[in-house]
Amino acid sequence: MELVPNEQAAPEASTVPSATTILGSAVLTAEPEVDNAAVSPRTSLIPPYDLGFVPRGVRRTLRGDQWVEVNDPTRAPSDIYSDIGTFGDRRATVQVVTFYKKEAVRAKWEFPLKLPDDNNKLREVLKKKGDTTKTWRWIHCEGLHGSTLKTIAEETNWPLDVFSGIFTWTRASAELVDGCLLVHFFDQATHVWMLYRQNVDNPVFITCTSLDPNPTLKTRWEDYVDHGDSRHKLLLRKDPSLMFYAMMRAIIQDLRATASQKHKDMYVAYDLAMSQPSKKSLRYFYELQQNLIQVKLDTTALRDACGRLIDVIAMMHKKENFLVSSDTQYMLKDQMGLVCLLFDELPENKNEAEAIATLAFNTLTFSNNNLLRLLAILTIASVPLTIVSGLLSLGFFDHLDGEIIAIIYGSVTAAVLLGLAVFLGWDYNKLWRQRYRVGITRRDDRLQGWDANRRVQEQRFIALEAQNHRMRAHQSKRDSLRPDIYQAATNIDDTNLTPYAGSTMFASFLRWN
Repeated sequence: MELVPNEQAAPEASTVPSATTILGSAVLTAEPEVDNAAVSPRTSLIPPYDLGFVPRGVRRTLRGDQWVEVNDPTRAPSDIYSDIGTFGDRRATVQVVTFYKKEAVRAKWEFPLKLPDDNNKLREVLKKKGDTTKTWRWIHCEGLHGSTLKTIAEETNWPLDVFSGIFTWTRASAELVDGCLLVHFFDQATHVWMLYRQNVDNPVFITCTSLDPNPTLKTRWEDYVDHGDSRHKLLLRKDPSLMFYAMMRAIIQDLRATASQKHKDMYVAYDLAMSQPSKKSLRYFYELQQNLIQVKLDTTALRDACGRLIDVIAMMHKKENFLVSSDTQYMLKDQMGLVCLLFDELPENKNEAEAIATLAFNTLTFSNNNLLRLLAILTIASVPLTIVSGLLSLGFFDHLDGEIIAIIYGSVTAAVLLGLAVFLGWDYNKLWRQRYRVGITRRDDRLQGWDANRRVQEQRFIALEAQNHRMRAHQSKRDSLRPDIYQAATNIDDTNLTPYAGSTMFASFLRWN
C-alpha cells in the first residue's frame, strides 16, 4: 500500500488555518473531513517540523486502498503550560537575586513574589535586566505553576518548548539541548530542576523546586549562596555555574545527615523495644527501613544525574565555548566521591537495621508470647491425665474397690487443676506488676516534671555516646584522611545471636519468664 505524498507540505502563510478554525471546524465525535493534508497551525511552543514528519493536528487514515492525511482536532498542538498533569500547582513563589560579577558587592535579594497574584509585578522585576556585562541574575521558583513558568521563560528569552521539556522528566538526569544545560535532581520527595545558558543579553540561572520543598535542603543551599564554603577563591558572583555545585553539595549533605540520624535512631529504637515492648516500638523499625530505602533511592538518582552531568561537562570542555567552568567541574567530581561513598555504605546500614529489627522481634515474641506458655502448660498438665486414663482403660484397678479408683482419679485431677491455677495466677501477677510498675513510673515522671520526650532524649543521648565510642574504636584510615566523609562504622557482629545469649533465652523460656 502506497503512502500519498504530501502535496501541500509547505503552503502559504495565508492558507494555514488558525487553531480556532481547526478546533471549531469539526466536532470531536464526528468523522474528520479530508483536507488534502492541510498543515496544522504552528505555535510558539512547536518547532518547525521536517517535511518527513506528519504535522501536528493531522493523522494518517486508510481510505480504500490508499493512505490519506486528515485533520484531527484532538491532536492539534496545545499549550503545555496549561497541562495540569505537568504543572499542577495552583500557586508559586518566585525569588530574584542579582549578583555583581566585577564588584565586591553583596547580592541584591528582591522581595519574594507570590503568584499568581503578583504576575504583573513579576514581569516588571524580570524586565529590569541591569548592566548585563557586570551582573547576572538567579531566578528561583517554588511550585510548578504553568503561567508563572511561562512568564519566566518569555521574559528571559528562553525557547518555550526547551524550557518546558525538563519538567516532564520522570528521572534524575542532565542534558545539553541547543546550548541549554538542563539538570533534574531528587532529594527526599523534593524535585529540583536547574536550567542554565549563557546569554550576553540576559545572563540568568533558573532553578525550580516542587511546592514546599525540603526546608533543610533550602537552608543549606541558601547558606552557600550567602556565605560560600571553605574554598574562598570560588566566588559565586563571578561564576554562575557554581550553582550546580551548590545544589549537589546541599543534597548530599542532607542525605548524609538523614542517614546518620537514622543510624543513631536505630539503637534508640532497639532500647525502647527492649525496655517498653509494644507494637508501636516494633513498627518504628519498619518505618526506619522505609526511610533508609528512600535515602538509597535518592542517592542512586543523585549518582546517576551527577555522573551524567560530569560527562556532559567533559564533552563541553572539548569545545571552545562551554557553560561550566573548570572549578565547577573539579568540585562536582569531588562531591561525586561523597555520593559514591554514601551509596556503598547505605546497604550496610539497611542490613544492620534489618538484623536489629529481627533480633528485637524474636526476643519480644520469645519472652512475651502467652499463647506458647499456655500451650506448654496444657501439654504438661495433660500428661498425668493421659497416664491415668490409660491405666483405667487397661483395667489395672479392676480388682480394687470403686472408692479407691475415685480417690486416685480425683487426686490426680485436683493436682492438675491446682497446678494450672498456680501457673495462671503467677502469669496474672506478673502482668499486673508490670502494669503497676509502668503506672508508678508514669506517676513519678509527672511528679518530677518529666515527659516521654525527655525520656526518649535521654535514651537517645545514651545511644549516641555508645555510637561515638564504637566509631572511635572502629575509625579507619580513610576517615582520618577525610573527616568530612560520613562513615557508618557498623558492627553487625553485635547483633548476631551468641551461644550464651541463646542459652539464656532458652533457660528463661523453661522458667516461663
